[in-house]
Formats: sequence, structure tokens, C-alpha cells
Amino acid sequence: MANLHPFYAIRYSESAGSLEELITTFHEAPCQIDRDYLTNNNPYNIANLSLPVKLSEDRSQFVCYARSAALLQEWLSEKKLEIEKKPAFYRYTQKFNIEGFPEKFERTSLIGLMEIESFPSNIIHPHEEVFPKYCKDRLRLLEATQTHFENILCLYEDKAYKGHTWIKSLESKETLSCITPDKMEHIVDKIQDTIYFRAILEFFRTKRLMIADGHHRYQASLMFHELYPKIKGSKYIPVALTSVHDPGIYLQSFHRVIKNFNVNLENLMSKLIHYYDMHEIDKSKVRDFMKNEESNKHIAYIMGYKDRFWTLSPHNIKEIIEEFMPDAEPNLSKLNICILHNFIFTELLKISPLKNLYFTKKIDEAVSLSEEHLTFIYKSPTLKSVMNIAFSGSTMPQKSTFFYPKIPGGFLMWNMSHFTE
Repeated sequence: MANLHPFYAIRYSESAGSLEELITTFHEAPCQIDRDYLTNNNPYNIANLSLPVKLSEDRSQFVCYARSAALLQEWLSEKKLEIEKKPAFYRYTQKFNIEGFPEKFERTSLIGLMEIESFPSNIIHPHEEVFPKYCKDRLRLLEATQTHFENILCLYEDKAYKGHTWIKSLESKETLSCITPDKMEHIVDKIQDTIYFRAILEFFRTKRLMIADGHHRYQASLMFHELYPKIKGSKYIPVALTSVHDPGIYLQSFHRVIKNFNVNLENLMSKLIHYYDMHEIDKSKVRDFMKNEESNKHIAYIMGYKDRFWTLSPHNIKEIIEEFMPDAEPNLSKLNICILHNFIFTELLKISPLKNLYFTKKIDEAVSLSEEHLTFIYKSPTLKSVMNIAFSGSTMPQKSTFFYPKIPGGFLMWNMSHFTE
């Protein structure tokens, strides 16, 4: 089953600056403005290592990754980054607020090394597809640095809530904490007692895991190990493991914006009304409509275009599935996001979701972009449905879910050469 190891983490030293200025939760292609803000605020921000930028004067597309590798060695030699003297597991706690909820959320994870498994696997299960270009980018960074700068996030089965309670109770030797600009509190506790090592290994040997965040990095690790199986530690990846019953798990959706597409609205609506009840709503009501569980329980999507918005409620989902998705896996075919991709996008609009879509988890941004672009806003699937899909061996479309909050890069890093059995 799941094979875990403690590890020699690489951490920022105090000389690098305040931790809240050094870590970041961006992983795949953040906009240049965000990256520049991070790196200008502190030159040792992890974005300079994990998000290499291609410059116009670069003679090769791979030069940017070599820069990250050189910079990593420079920071290590300058003692801006330090390698822990002993292997450890880490308990990582995030405390945060969510708009619309009065209470404070708290999520607890156990961080260690996890042996990767090729798919299909009986141990580790993805829940959504990946974008090949992001996998290749992460692979190139691994090839250049042989270092993981972030941890992926996996959820583990936890009957009777035992794992979550036990991990929170483990004694620790040291605490590292900070509060980031988004007012999120991060607490890292080091677990070094070898008695706990054995107990942790034994506990997770019987667990199935679902990748919640980090599909591209996991896939890049599989590719790296396949290319370089003799490299020490190539078969392991740092992972944050969270109980599926952790009260701090918050699941959001990525809304779809179709850019650079000429929409014949009249033609589209004439097709949609055969399958959906459509009602126009005011722009100012979109956010409230999506937040109100009672009002949206029968609604699949809110479609927006040219500042007009309509709710879409299916007449008969079974009819759509039988006519357009007859071979789809049952758990997968019933999800609104899968029907959106396989029916509305592919059959009605005749577009490729991979080429035309922009994704945003912010309802207000989706509403704003609908002034010029066709937009589909939808509520996230339930955690139970996502777990069922993953454990059945199926995967949802890319960017179907957003597990908030992400695990920041730069907290606990790891170089493959530091692996020990």
C-alpha cells in the first residue's frame, strides 16, 4: 500500500528574510505581474526557483531551468537555504477564513515522502486530467534541479476519523510559523521520534490516496523516474496527506470562459432549450444565486454572454447521457462538469475545451468576462462524488476542482540526492 518515508527537508534560513515573503502558492503559469510582485518583494522568493522565466536572449528553451538550478546552488552556498540535519515527518496546519463563513477553518496535513505509483494504481488515484504542457514544464525543472520545491496534496481514507485525531496529537520537537498576506496562518511541527516513524508507516500502508492538488507535478515525477530510474530518490515525491474527513477541506470549482470564439447566441439557445429549462436572471443576482443552495439545487450552470445571464436546469440528464455520452462511466457521466465538456462544448458548440477555455474560480471575474466571452458558472461537485470517481479509476476534465487552500511552495523542499532508505 502507500509507502512513506521521513526526509531531509531543505528550509529557508533566517538570513533569507521573513518566511511570509519567501513562500508562494503559485504552481502553474501565474501571470507575470504576480510573479514580479513576489520576486521584487524578496529576491529569495521561491518563485525564482520554481517558476523559471524564459528570456528573449535565451539560446535554448531549457536555459531558464538551468538558471533555477544555478540559483538553487547559489542560495545553498550562501546559507539562504539549509538542509535539515535529521530526517523527519512534519505536521502542517493551515488556519484561514473563507468569504461568507463566520468561523475560522483549520486543515491539518502530515508531510513526508511518498513512493510514486504508475496509473492505474490500487494505491494512488488521480481525480482529473492534466495539461501536457504543464507536465513537461515540471519535468524540465526536475531534470535541471532534481529538487521538489512544493508538496502535492493527497486525501486519505480515514474511517472513524482516527488518523486526523492521531496526527494532531503527535509530539513535535520544533515549530515554524508565519502569517501570509492573505491572513492565513501556517504552522509546521517537526516529528523526529522514530517510534512515530514506524507508526506512521504502518498507518498509511492500508490507505488509498486521492491526489487533490498537484496532478501535473505527480505526472512529471512519473515521467522523470521513467527516464532516470537510477537517480537516487527519483521514485519519491513530497506529499501533504490530509484526512478526507478533515473539517478544513474546502472544495471550489473552476468556472469556464470560452475566449476567441464567435458565438451565435440565438442558434445556441435554440439547441439548449431542447435539453434545459432556461430563465434569465439579473447580473447582480449571479453571485447570490450560486451561494444559495436552495435556489440552485436544480441548476446545472449559469450561462453568461454580453452581460446577460441564464440559469440552465436539465429536463432529463439521463436523456443527454444516453444520446451523447452512452459509453461514459456512470459516476462520471452524471457530473455537470462532464456534461458541460462532452455535450455542450463538444456536441453543441463543436469546440475543443483544451484550446478555447480560460479557467477562473472567482465568480466575479467570470461575470465580468461574460461582457465579451461566453461563460459557464457552475457549483463544485461534492467531495464524495470526486472520491468515488477517483477510486473507480475515472478522471474528470482538467481544472474541474480547486481544493482550497493550496500547499505553499518553499516551506519544505527536498532534493533527490538526500534520499535514504
